[in-house]
Amino acid sequence: MLPSDEVAIQTALRQHLPKLSVSLLEVARPLVEAIGDDLDETTLRVALQIASIAWIRTSADRDESFLAGADELLRSLANERAVLKVLSTMEDRRRELFLHDLRMPADVEVGTDAVGGLGFQVATAASNGV
Repeated sequence: MLPSDEVAIQTALRQHLPKLSVSLLEVARPLVEAIGDDLDETTLRVALQIASIAWIRTSADRDESFLAGADELLRSLANERAVLKVLSTMEDRRRELFLHDLRMPADVEVGTDAVGGLGFQVATAASNGV
C-alpha cells in the first residue's frame, strides 16, 4: 500500500470515529467506574492521563517523542506500581476497542461547569501526517 493510500484510508476512518475524548473515556471506563462517587476533577484527570499513556503505548504508529512524554507522565504519577496494573488493563481495552485509530492524545483538560459538573477536552496531535 502506498503512503498516500494510507492517508486516504485514515482520513475516511476519522470521519466515522467518535471524538477522541469519547474514545479515551471508554478506555478509562473501568477505573472511572471503580472510583464511583469519589470521582472529582483530580481523579478524572489522572484516569484520563493513564488512558492517554495506554493509548500512546499501544499505537503502532507512535512517535518516540510521544512515547517519551507518556513515560515521563507515568513517572510523575503517584504510586507507579499501582498505576502500571491499571495501565495494563487500559492498554488491553485500547487494543480491543480502538486498535486502528491512529489519532494521538496530546493534552487533557478537565474542569467543572457552572453547575459543578465535570467536563473535559482532549487535544489531538497529528500523527504520521494523518
